Amino acid sequence: MAFKISCPRLTPLQSRVAASSFATVVLITILVLWTLPPSAYSQSLPDLGGHHIHHVHSSSPHHLADNMDDRPGGLNEGLVPVGNFYNPVMQSTEDSKSWADADSGAEEGPRHDLLPGLVEKRQNGPFLNSLVRDTRRNLNIEIGEVQLWGFDTEQLFADAGKGDAGNVVVDVSKNVRVRSVYFNFNTCWQPTPSNTTTSFPPRLTLYASNTTANKDPGPSADPRQQIVVPVIEGFANVTVNASSTVYISVVAPNITAGSNANFSGFYNYDIIASTAQSYYGWYKQQNLYLIDSDSSNALLISGNETSYDNSVNVSTIVPPYTFFAHPANDTSLTGLRRSWCGLSSRALLSAANLNGDISMTRRGLGSKVKEQIYLKGLQPNMTYNVWLAKPNNETDGGFVYSAVNLTTKSDGNCRVIYDLEFCSEVAYAVPTNDTVFADMPRLARFYDTYASSWYANFSYSLQQVQCNTTADREYSHLRSCADCDAAYKTWLCATTIPRCADYSSNATFLAVRERGAENKGPRKIFLDDGRIIDIPTGVNNSDASSSSSAAAPAQTSGVKAASRNVLIDEVVSPGPYKEIKPCMDLCWSLVQSCPASLGFSCPSGSRGEQSYGWRSDDGDITCSYLGAAYFLSGAERAMARVWLAVLVAAAAMVGMVL
Repeated sequence: MAFKISCPRLTPLQSRVAASSFATVVLITILVLWTLPPSAYSQSLPDLGGHHIHHVHSSSPHHLADNMDDRPGGLNEGLVPVGNFYNPVMQSTEDSKSWADADSGAEEGPRHDLLPGLVEKRQNGPFLNSLVRDTRRNLNIEIGEVQLWGFDTEQLFADAGKGDAGNVVVDVSKNVRVRSVYFNFNTCWQPTPSNTTTSFPPRLTLYASNTTANKDPGPSADPRQQIVVPVIEGFANVTVNASSTVYISVVAPNITAGSNANFSGFYNYDIIASTAQSYYGWYKQQNLYLIDSDSSNALLISGNETSYDNSVNVSTIVPPYTFFAHPANDTSLTGLRRSWCGLSSRALLSAANLNGDISMTRRGLGSKVKEQIYLKGLQPNMTYNVWLAKPNNETDGGFVYSAVNLTTKSDGNCRVIYDLEFCSEVAYAVPTNDTVFADMPRLARFYDTYASSWYANFSYSLQQVQCNTTADREYSHLRSCADCDAAYKTWLCATTIPRCADYSSNATFLAVRERGAENKGPRKIFLDDGRIIDIPTGVNNSDASSSSSAAAPAQTSGVKAASRNVLIDEVVSPGPYKEIKPCMDLCWSLVQSCPASLGFSCPSGSRGEQSYGWRSDDGDITCSYLGAAYFLSGAERAMARVWLAVLVAAAAMVGMVL
């Protein structure tokens, strides 16, 4: 038996409209996706290397060298090529200078097997210090001194016969083993400038050689037999493919003469070699975003941690990152801004010094797992550099991201709140009065309680709507009661909990909130049980926050509202501030998502301009919306606009066809 599926027949006009509308949606999607910038709001990390130098054996296939270069970090476990082989590869941080190609006339010296002891006195040169695999070494180095390190064959192939040994490559024709070695370097301390100079100490320099023809790499050695790696902002890494001993020289500049004579003291550094991993690293991109700040605190959030699914409880996740922070106008960190041990020893604020609270959250874009950092102990109206850093799991050291900048507020009438129970997506500065609300959690609970009290009335009204009904009785084919509930909650939290900015700010998108002479302090009090009562007669306003007994209402005149909600003036009684108005699209979403019977509408004209603001494409927060972060990746914002455009076009297409 054949079954036929009947489809509605479209008129010629409807067919043309449907086809053109579908084509419009596709074109809009392709156009916006084509212009997307690279995303920065993710956990993906770049390779540590920056500069690659290759010595290709004249008889080796070029494609073999190219394939070896494509290996991430120089690793290729289990690879055993046969036939001809290529000379070792060196990889280092940017600005390094390589020796000339091996075939350009330089004679390659004999390969060296073992260093003769832990420390060897070099003839007419420095001591040879031996590096032990996966062991951090820390040394002071005097001005103008050269220190030589060696990583010998015994350390290079110590575990080569074991089953878990990786990245060992064999040239069968020459019976030579080659392995990648990762040298990580951090400057931890540097000479101190005198009071008569505004310059900074010159940086250290590394010289690396993987041939015994140059056992003393340095400024006077043959440049064709070494690589020169400047230590930039306290960090350098060199990855060497070696078949025998690798020599590393650390050279401290001579700063005892001329303009450099204004420094005293010594350098201190960490160096570590490994055949398995890097222990120090620096990432060029930022992975930290400012949510908001007040005059003494700031809230920041990391990029998405994409390895966790929606079923994972964030309270069970161990935060993977730490932080360092330092005043931007303090130059004592100059030269150490990429160094883990430099930041650890010199940064003014850090997690180790208990200058912040670290926790995990799903708040923000995508509801993905993120780490949030609540910085404490900041100074008003001061700019700070903040570094996100990822410590190693079981060893010292870690990886540092490029710093983000934040400037604290100056007026003292705003305070950052976060982790609210009802308005869980709220995280920004709100109007405050430190005399009334001495701690942040209590202030957050006041605003959260106030918003949730309004939600209860809406919930009762929404229950009167036929949500679970047949398709022909639904109030919308595109939106549901769940969409209405979510849109109302988002709008409610954004409008009842205003986003606070300094009164002294000159930004044109801000709304002034001040009560003037009639501001005589709070008239009501928020109790620990969540109730709000009038302040008892005879109780000073400064004692209002500590009073917990109900009494007859005070006989006072009405309060002239300055804030968006009068209860903020009556209970919090903040000083003058300015408000970042809620985004107009939150109101539009509410009207579009809810039944017309609920009577929602958005103001227009001058009234709309007074009540709502508009989003900006430059990364600044020019109107308040939940989950906002300053200067978030343009790719994420662009992707949101893609889906908005697609949905609008799709809705228009459906409407025209039907």
